Amino acid sequence: MKITNRSFLVAGLLVLGIGSARAEDIDIFAGSASGSNPQILIVMDNASAWDATASYNCENGVVSTNNAGKDVGFEQCSLYTAMKAVAASPALNGKINIGMMMFGGSTNWGGVMKFPSAAPYNLPTMDDSGISSFQNFIKAIDRQADNSNGSQVGGGMYEAFEFFTGGHSDASGITYSSHIENACQRSFIIYIANALNNGKPQDTGSNAQTELKVSLPERPE
Repeated sequence: MKITNRSFLVAGLLVLGIGSARAEDIDIFAGSASGSNPQILIVMDNASAWDATASYNCENGVVSTNNAGKDVGFEQCSLYTAMKAVAASPALNGKINIGMMMFGGSTNWGGVMKFPSAAPYNLPTMDDSGISSFQNFIKAIDRQADNSNGSQVGGGMYEAFEFFTGGHSDASGITYSSHIENACQRSFIIYIANALNNGKPQDTGSNAQTELKVSLPERPE
């Protein structure tokens, strides 16, 4: 069994972006002067590449037997451990909002919100209660039940854009309310990938480039 380079990258992003070891590592997620919690939307690649073999150690009860020894299990373990670090950090506990989106399936070439899973999809605050709920969700991820029928990188990014800005997604058919509370609020997307060649032209979400260009406002000269 092996740990892919991609897996090392995921671990590094989680430690650097959400870890609490050094103050400068978490500065980009610190609360803004606006008083609104920074928002982090995790877009998780749930295409078939997450079935790839991976070697890792994780505490009991986090990774199911069905996910053991797979990339998806490694990602579960990393996310769960990262949330433990958030819980232990006074600079982060209760001061950030986090949610997760995965690629869509069937006729949805965009994305689907998994946490939270019901409209209006407001990203939960990661206080003790929110962290516990997110960790329970992480443990429940299943490589077969949550699997997408193909890689949807372009469509997933388009869906995330519509989620934040409050637009209508032609990919999923969902009309989102805006999730930017004020102009000074910090919002981030963390993309967890399983294959470096995701987003190739034959993806079912290839028309997302056109959709995103239509959605983005023109830049001033």
